[in-house]
Amino acid sequence: MSRTELLLAAVLVPAAILAGPTAAGAATVPPAAPTVTLDSASYTIGVKGKFTFAEPAGSPVPTAFVYQLNSGAPKQVDAGKRKVTVSIVPTRFTNTLAVWAIEPDGTFTATTTVFVNSAYPAPFADQDLTGDGNPDLLTAGPGNGLAPGLWLAAGRANRGNLRNPATSVASLSGWPAANFDDVQVISGHFTGTSFNDAFVYYPAGFNPGMAIIVESLDDGGPLDLSRTHNLSAGTMADINGNSPIAIANAYDSAGNGNSYPDLFAIVGDQVNGYTLDYYPNPGFTGGYYMANPTPLPTPAGGADWDSWRIASKLLPGGTALLLWNSSTGAVYLWESVTYDGETLHYTPRQLATDWHPAATSVQLAQDADGNPVIWTVSSTAAATAYVIKNNTLKAQPAQPLQG
Repeated sequence: MSRTELLLAAVLVPAAILAGPTAAGAATVPPAAPTVTLDSASYTIGVKGKFTFAEPAGSPVPTAFVYQLNSGAPKQVDAGKRKVTVSIVPTRFTNTLAVWAIEPDGTFTATTTVFVNSAYPAPFADQDLTGDGNPDLLTAGPGNGLAPGLWLAAGRANRGNLRNPATSVASLSGWPAANFDDVQVISGHFTGTSFNDAFVYYPAGFNPGMAIIVESLDDGGPLDLSRTHNLSAGTMADINGNSPIAIANAYDSAGNGNSYPDLFAIVGDQVNGYTLDYYPNPGFTGGYYMANPTPLPTPAGGADWDSWRIASKLLPGGTALLLWNSSTGAVYLWESVTYDGETLHYTPRQLATDWHPAATSVQLAQDADGNPVIWTVSSTAAATAYVIKNNTLKAQPAQPLQG
């Protein structure tokens, strides 16, 4: 392995260690460090910014520059000249950028470290995890035929079409595959920033009642699993100690102007019954410890909330909540949902009485014409878009999520 390969496989290995042996008693003095110039007038998280790396006059012309942003892997930029300009995407409000050069004989220079402050961009659109303004499909393997992990299929807006194949945006590969059975994953501004994060919830299986919020930059790239926020099992338990069996993003349905979204959830047990609950967020990441049951019956007028599945989307008219009884096939859409501290208010639409798609996961989205869309993913990794128009569900051709 060359010195360059060794460096790129390490994380800021001191140059003195990689420079090789020196004569007994001789001090190791690395060549002069490069200068780093911040070329952009300002920097924005998730947006490329310009930087110039340059070796001082009189130093050998470097073969390459190497930089490391925050805790990311070092990246090499070929040089062959005294200075280069590179584009780097800041990932934090305050970023640490370390830069050094590789000289013709393979010697590593000293390191220059600079701090780069970056602003947050305007909030990204709901469910947009790629930065193009369209809602994206987010699902979790392996129950849907994909490998364990989190999978993203970018939305194309037109009639609910997706860009396939889906890409793996986060893989908890050190965990047994069975830990992903029955996982629910939704997106939203759960850390209160401009970006849509992933909220991974375990209603059953591995550590039921636990949730993990994984931060995103809305660029379609891998989620940063080093920046997660964990909600231990029991955090979201109701007064009877029951954790939700289903969740959905409630956005700001309570009208508090909070940048952290609230949650809908179905909670209960066979003895005490099941309810549709509202979890108001008091203003911080993961603040979902207040299970407020509503007195609402199911859309069919019953109390069997455990038979229903839910999904949500922020539409131009406000929060929309999809409710589906997978046993009977009844499907309803509640639009303009608001919460007054005790119950929900909404405009209901019945969409079907006998809808039985082969679905392991369901997501409510929206197409380019403003129509709500239901995305289903089957156990064979096939996604189907059902466009909601005139109170009907119109199925589009199935789209494979695997190449």
